[in-house]
Amino acid sequence: MDIIHWIIKNLKLDDNNKLDLRFAVVTLCVWSIFLTLFGAIIYALMDLWELCSILACCCLFQVFLYFYCRNNTRFAYIATYVSLSFVCVLIHFVTTYYLGNCGTVFFVVATLIAPHMYPLLSRQMLFVVDLVLMFLINLTFSVGFFVAPIYPEAVKFPFRFVLSNFGLLSVMYMLYVHTCSQDFIEATRQSRIEEASKEVVLDALTNLGNRRMLEQHRHELEQTVTDEHPLCVAILDIDYFKKINDTYGHAAGDKILLFVAHKMQASFRKGDLLIRWGGEEFLLFLRRTAIKDAVILMENFRRGMQGTTANIDGVSITVHVTIGIKEHPPGVSLEDTLIRADELMYQGKLRGRNCVTWENK
Repeated sequence: MDIIHWIIKNLKLDDNNKLDLRFAVVTLCVWSIFLTLFGAIIYALMDLWELCSILACCCLFQVFLYFYCRNNTRFAYIATYVSLSFVCVLIHFVTTYYLGNCGTVFFVVATLIAPHMYPLLSRQMLFVVDLVLMFLINLTFSVGFFVAPIYPEAVKFPFRFVLSNFGLLSVMYMLYVHTCSQDFIEATRQSRIEEASKEVVLDALTNLGNRRMLEQHRHELEQTVTDEHPLCVAILDIDYFKKINDTYGHAAGDKILLFVAHKMQASFRKGDLLIRWGGEEFLLFLRRTAIKDAVILMENFRRGMQGTTANIDGVSITVHVTIGIKEHPPGVSLEDTLIRADELMYQGKLRGRNCVTWENK
């Protein structure tokens, strides 16, 4: 399993879309545990059991730090980071005491700088810093080996090379982790923005669009109408809704609104715009639909509503609707078309309700 995805799966953004510090410290813990365990195995193979025991104890402590920093408090992150830094410095001192300068100082340097990469550096700047660190690590290793070799003969070149490149491996790894974390943060932030936007433009009860959604689509609806791509506007009103509220209560009225909304969502195309206009009134924008086709669609919907009943708390209620339809002429204000569709709906009310009234251009 990709270790980054495993870490990300266990982390979440806070209310301010912040994850940087926690992600850095958790990742640093996992990375340090891996390298410390790797070092303990290498020392065991070299029969350096004192070093192996010390690193094994450090590894267990790092595991404890990992679980501690998951307490999700800023103090836990900082305390873990400081403790982890002390552990890494201890590992460096112990290794230097037993084996001489084997390059573990870069392991400490990488540990110290890693968390600061996340809140402070952009991805481009981080890449530049990584290149500089990689150059310095290898330059220092080369100078130390060819100019002033102070390593004991027992520590062979391959082992020194691996230890000296702990920092190189770490910054490469941190670059990858940083990229993954930023992508994750951006994706999560975008998802939250989309969710918040949906909440703003959706009616809380019916989950249909509200007036804000209509404002978002107003320009597009007005500009895309042509003779080849007609638009019809329908206003739908639930008949005797006040009587339903008075007889069965407002909770039952809300369930009737939900019933009608679900019927609308099931009856019309996804490309049609459904709006709860207010109270018991709904708006329906039928894209690429001529008036004769819109009348057929709305008449079928009216009959379907009349032919079914809503079961509200054990009581079957037949819901009737009155609908006014107006085809929107190109170049005309959408507001004017809405006013005319509303007038047509009220004409249907005067005719006795439970009917469809329309007008061509």
